[in-house]
Amino acid sequence: MSEIFEFYIITDSGLCIYSYSPRANFDGDEITGLFTALNWYAQEVTSESIRSFSFPNSKVVFFHAKDVYLVARTLPQAKEEETYAWLEKMYQIFASEISPETCKSNWNECRNHVPDLGIKFEKYF
Repeated sequence: MSEIFEFYIITDSGLCIYSYSPRANFDGDEITGLFTALNWYAQEVTSESIRSFSFPNSKVVFFHAKDVYLVARTLPQAKEEETYAWLEKMYQIFASEISPETCKSNWNECRNHVPDLGIKFEKYF
C-alpha cells in the first residue's frame, strides 16, 4: 500500500496540473509555487533538481519526468525508491491520458481535462 498523503503534477514552468490533499483549505497552486521555487533554487545552486526533503513528520519526494514533475508527501520513514516507483506508475497513467508533448504548448487547455484522473489515482492514496 502506498504511503502518499499529498500528490501534485507540476509543469516545468510551475503550473499545477493536478493536486490531491485531504486537508481542508488546501490550495494546490500555492504549494506547487513553493515546490517550483525550491526546485529552481536547487538547480541554480547545485545544477541538479531536488529529489526529496524532509520535515519531522513527513517527507516530500520529487519525480522528474518529461516536461512535468510529480511530487508526493509521504511518511518520513517511507522508502524513496518505493515512492519513486509509485510516482512512475502515476506518471504513466497521466501520460496515457494527457500527452505532455501535445500539451506543452498549452498546459492551461490540457489542465481542463485532468480532473478525470482523480478516479485513476485514488488507489495510490
